[in-house]
Amino acid sequence: MREIFSKVSYQDEELLDSNIDLMEIEYFKILKKDKNEYDIEINKREVSNQQEILENKYIKNVCNNETMVNKLLAILSKNKVTPIASEDVICDFLSENGNAL
Repeated sequence: MREIFSKVSYQDEELLDSNIDLMEIEYFKILKKDKNEYDIEINKREVSNQQEILENKYIKNVCNNETMVNKLLAILSKNKVTPIASEDVICDFLSENGNAL
């Protein structure tokens, strides 16, 4: 089951020093019912000079604890972590909380 956890957008003042017109990041929690494990998906949409750029990261088997996944997604969302940086942040979070990918 795929469920959106949050969606964040960069505000105009956050994009002033770039050529980016719009940036949105969506964070998804995915429950694999057959294994009771959670995956995470992060999608970034960026519009720059009338061109759309999409970036995606799918991380499998993050953990089997929903509370921990929710806490991790909240950290990713609050800090607007992009797909390209997400795996490092997730690994650090899990190692600090006694769990590994």
